[in-house]
Formats: sequence, structure tokens, C-alpha cells
Amino acid sequence: MTRHGLRLTTKRVGSEKDYFAHIPPPRISKDMVSLAKLVQPKAKGHAIEAPEPEERPGNSINPMDALRESVRADTKTWAGVRVAPQHKQA
Repeated sequence: MTRHGLRLTTKRVGSEKDYFAHIPPPRISKDMVSLAKLVQPKAKGHAIEAPEPEERPGNSINPMDALRESVRADTKTWAGVRVAPQHKQA
């Protein structure tokens, strides 16, 4: 250390390969490779278009249709005669 700052020195080595030989190569996961394949066209300046979303069947339920279905399921037919369900009294 000098009086007004730090002194830097450079270490000279014979070969970079020999100096860094003890460091193992990085492991790259499959996810990182697939991400790189997606980003590569963008890095080259190409426009990337988003894929069209898949159409899913509607999950909406009509409340009146659900009510009618539950009433049909709640009534029983016995020998051709409809019997109304018996409700418990509180």
C-alpha cells in the first residue's frame, strides 16, 4: 500500500488454460438451452411473434340450466309416477 492509494500488480501466468484448468465447466440445464433457442432470433434482430393461444372450451355455466338439471336429478320416477323429494323439516 502506498501513501496515497493502492498499488496493483499483474500476475503473469504461462497459459490461461493451465491457470483456469481446476474450474469445472458450467452445467447448463435443458430449460436454459430452450430459453436460449427462444432468445437467439431476437438477439439477431428478428421479430418474434407470440404463438396463438389455444382455444379452450367455455367454462361458463348458465345458472337456470344448472337449476333445472338439479331439479330433474332431485325428483325420482317410480313405475312411471313422479315422486317429489321429501325434505327434512327443521
